[in-house]
Amino acid sequence: MTLLNVNPETLAKHTAVSKATVEEMAMGAVNVSGEDIGIAVSGYGGPDGGEDGTPAGSVWFGWALPGNTVHTSLQHFEGDCTEVLAQAVKYAIVMLLFKLGYSSDSQ
Repeated sequence: MTLLNVNPETLAKHTAVSKATVEEMAMGAVNVSGEDIGIAVSGYGGPDGGEDGTPAGSVWFGWALPGNTVHTSLQHFEGDCTEVLAQAVKYAIVMLLFKLGYSSDSQ
């Protein structure tokens, strides 16, 4: 998590799969890239979940948007690791477009 400047204390207190961590990851992506938008995804694809009992398929998302705002969401996906990853990628992108004001009607 060094590249995205996630505070080691955040990881120790909340784990890598947490709201606090994806918030820092998303802002870190913005700060490192110099762009206006950053996306962070952290989760348990499976077959195992977290040591804290978080089930496999649990994924936290963070979107850093213009104006230094960060939106987060916790989702639970079904399937094997590959299926969870595919669903997570789709969700991250669809939700980013939604948060930026795009919809299927605006095409």
